[in-house]
Amino acid sequence: MDLTIDKMTDKHPHLKNAPIKEAMIQVQIEPAHSVDALKKIKNDLAELYPTLDSDVGANQQYGHKDRLWSKDRKTVLRCAPESLSMNQLPPYTNWDEFFNQYKQAWNIFTHRIKNMPIGPSVRFINQFSLPNENLSEMLCIGGHMHIADGMGINSIFTKFDVVIEGAIGAAIVTITPDSKVSEVSTNSVNVTFDIMVKLDNMIEYNDISTLEASLESLRIFKNNIFFDNILKAKEMFG
Repeated sequence: MDLTIDKMTDKHPHLKNAPIKEAMIQVQIEPAHSVDALKKIKNDLAELYPTLDSDVGANQQYGHKDRLWSKDRKTVLRCAPESLSMNQLPPYTNWDEFFNQYKQAWNIFTHRIKNMPIGPSVRFINQFSLPNENLSEMLCIGGHMHIADGMGINSIFTKFDVVIEGAIGAAIVTITPDSKVSEVSTNSVNVTFDIMVKLDNMIEYNDISTLEASLESLRIFKNNIFFDNILKAKEMFG
């Protein structure tokens, strides 16, 4: 893995059957929008995201973080004074389509702002099954295999961090028995591999190319974490 986010290149193959369950882009801004400005932004977004509800679990510093749903209910925006996040719900399509959707909303969210510090991040939740008896040949968790082949698994939860110059990655791995497998059999386990990466400092936003370049670097960083820990990803999902 390259050690600097700015110099990172995508050395891994495109996976036709990538096990992405859900994807998210989030960008923090400084300073935060005023309440009045945020109301105007939501009105401007209404044509693309006509259904609005409140995220009850959101940070209450600025009140509820409103969720705006696309017409097909496959994409949801979380619009707050200090950030704009977008989740693409199953099925995930591809990065270009996802980023273009976000870019439309971002251009509205930042319509009256020219230069500002931003803090981009991306998150990808992957879900897939693995054969239990060959687990050590396929899955590495933070550089170490914590599971013995063929063992009976109730559930395993672990988290590890990946830090490089300019960015921070956090991965959460959950392994559970396959509910479709009989109690006698231990042939398969379900894996959820949740990867979130972000820049370690705010950067100056000038135009959309600034955001696109930073998110692309973070996506590549995420891919490196995935391939470094899913040892036969190409064979499994290519």
